[in-house]
Parts: sequence; C-alpha cells; structure tokens
Amino acid sequence: MLAYERLIFSTEHQMSAIADMKKIGILIEPSKSDISMPDESDRIFYDAAKAVNACLITGNLKRYPDEPQIITPARFVEMFGK
Repeated sequence: MLAYERLIFSTEHQMSAIADMKKIGILIEPSKSDISMPDESDRIFYDAAKAVNACLITGNLKRYPDEPQIITPARFVEMFGK
C-alpha cells in the first residue's frame, strides 16, 4: 500500500517505513472474518485491525462495515491530534 500512487511516497520513504515496521511491528496472523466485503482485497486490512483492536483508517468508508473503529483520516486527526 505504500506504493499506492495517490499517497506519493518516494521509494526512499517506502523503504524507510518498511524498515521501521520491521523494527517495531508485530507479526500477526488474523483469523479470516466471515463478514461480507464489497472488495475482497480489503479484508486483510479489516481482519488485521480487528485482531489487534486497532482503528482502521480509510478514505473510503463504503468499503468496510459501519463500525466505530473504522474511521477517515480526518476523524483520526480529530481524535488524536496532528
């Protein structure tokens, strides 16, 4: 997802982010949910967020179930500051 063209991350920033994730991230193997998803390729993000009780931040709420932990980037900034 870091290479997603709308995010405009340079290759250097992508590699740096991946290196940071490897240092501080945790590896999880979420269970596959049985909830209906408009786009099956989004399920992994939903399942991962649910597995660790995290917010899922998305610019397209229509792709996910209507749940309080699924929020827009603007809502995230409102909740947690800049």
